[in-house]
Amino acid sequence: MDSLATFAAVVGHHIHASVACIADLYEVDRRWQLDPDNLPADESWFDRQVLRWGTVTGLQRDEKWTAHFGMTRRTISYVVAMVSAEMAGKKHSSLSHIPVFKRVCCALSYLRTCCGYRTVATLFGISETLVGQIVHQFTHAMSSPRMRTRFIDFFSKEDCQPLHSISMERAGIPGAIGAIDGTYLPWIAPTTTNDFITRKGSNAILAQGVCDMTGKFRAFHVGYCGGWSDVTAYNHSGIQEKIAELQDAVGPACVLQGVPIPYYVLGDGIYPISKELIPALKGSLRPCQKSFDYRQKRARNIIECQYGILKGRWQTLTVPSRISIESLAAIAITCVVLHNICIEEREDNSWIDATPEDFDHEPMEAILDDGIGETVRERLIQYCHDHRHACEL
Repeated sequence: MDSLATFAAVVGHHIHASVACIADLYEVDRRWQLDPDNLPADESWFDRQVLRWGTVTGLQRDEKWTAHFGMTRRTISYVVAMVSAEMAGKKHSSLSHIPVFKRVCCALSYLRTCCGYRTVATLFGISETLVGQIVHQFTHAMSSPRMRTRFIDFFSKEDCQPLHSISMERAGIPGAIGAIDGTYLPWIAPTTTNDFITRKGSNAILAQGVCDMTGKFRAFHVGYCGGWSDVTAYNHSGIQEKIAELQDAVGPACVLQGVPIPYYVLGDGIYPISKELIPALKGSLRPCQKSFDYRQKRARNIIECQYGILKGRWQTLTVPSRISIESLAAIAITCVVLHNICIEEREDNSWIDATPEDFDHEPMEAILDDGIGETVRERLIQYCHDHRHACEL
C-alpha cells in the first residue's frame, strides 16, 4: 500500500505540473487575443505587431513567424512546451513577469538575426540585461543533457534496420549512414592566443558534426580550438568510438565479395580512413573509381548543406561574439537542437538563403589505415563501378 500511495503521489505531482504548464501557455495565448489597437502606449513591437499576426491566416502568417523567429507559430509553441517547466523558474525572479512564450520568442529573435541585445531589447520592450538573461536561460535549457539526448541522438540499431535504412536508398553506397565535417564559429578571443586562429587568420571555435541523409544532426561537438584540424577534433570527439559500438551491436550492413561491410560515415579526403569512416579519394582517379567518387561526394554534400541551413536560419552563428566559449557552445548546441526540431516538424527551408558550406581544411600528412578501411573502400569502389548505370542519389 505504501508503494501504491507513493506511485499515486508521483503521478499526481506530474499531472499537476502538466496542468500548470498548459495553463501558463493558455494564459499567454489569452493575452495575445487582446485588441492590439487598445494596448497601453508603452507596449513594444512584439506586443503590438505580433498580436496582429493572430488575425492573419495560412501561409502569410507562417512567413511572418519564420522571417522573425526562424520557425512557425506551431513549432514555437512546441519548443515552449519543451522548456516551459525549466524556464518558469522562481516566482520572484527578474524574469517571472515575462511570459515564457515571450521569452522564447525573444531568444529566437536573437538567434535568428545578427542583431545584438540592444536591438532585440527595443523590439521586445525590455532592457538589454533582461535580453541577456533570457538568452542565457533559453540556451541553457535547450542545450541541457535532456534536450541533447532527445534531439541529437546518435545512430541506433533501429536506424540500421532495412525499413529505416538511410544508406542504400539515399546514399547509393552500402553501409553509409551519414556524413561528418567541421565548421567554424566566429569568436572574439578575450586574450591574445594563437590556439583559436584559423589558417585564414580569423579567430574561431571549431565544431564538428555528423548528420544523416535526412539532414538531422546525429552528433555535434563544439568548443575545439579554431587552430585545430578536423582530424584532431575527430580524435577528441569520441565519434569513432560511438560508430565502433554501433558496428559491434548491429553487425555488418552487407557482404561484398566476401568482405563484411560495416555501417560507417562519409568524410572528405582530410580524414583518416578506417572501418568507421570512409573518406573521399584523393589525387587522380582511375576509371573504376569515378562512380564511387561521384556518389561519395553527392552523399557527403548533405553535411555541407545542413551547415548552410543551420547558419542561414540562425544567423547569430555567423557573427563574431565576445562571450565565453561555454556560452557560445550553448548557443551552437541550441541552434542544432532547433535545427533538428525543424526537421522533425517538417518546417520549410526554402526561404533560407543557405549556401552549402565549403569548409577550408588544413593540409594534413598521410595517416595510416586501420587495416580494414582500405579493404572496405575497395569493395565499395567495385560495387559502385558494377552498379554505375543504376539510379544514383
